[in-house]
Amino acid sequence: MRAKFRCTSVKFTGDPENPATSRTYELNAVYDQRTAENERFAKATPFGTMTIQVDNPAASLQVGEEYYLDFIACAIAEAEVKPEAMGNTHDVAEGERYDPGTTTGYQAAHAGNVEASER
Repeated sequence: MRAKFRCTSVKFTGDPENPATSRTYELNAVYDQRTAENERFAKATPFGTMTIQVDNPAASLQVGEEYYLDFIACAIAEAEVKPEAMGNTHDVAEGERYDPGTTTGYQAAHAGNVEASER
């Protein structure tokens, strides 16, 4: 399953100028229906909140930016997904488009683990 969330806030535990400072991010499901993609996500996941703490200085989210969240059962991911395919690009088979409103999105998105940018 894939959801689309928007980062709505960041709180720092310590000095915000220090990259090693722990950050807590709040994210909410995208419900804005001004684009066709956001309308599909709003129908599939109309409500959701997430709070995460990040200690990795190399990983950061930007308030106001939207992010895809992929939920893949660990057993499936460990058995079928190549680690190099789990990067920041959206992995789809050639000619395929991930549809967040389907239950077979995982299979469509990872068939062959061919990397492709968002279309």
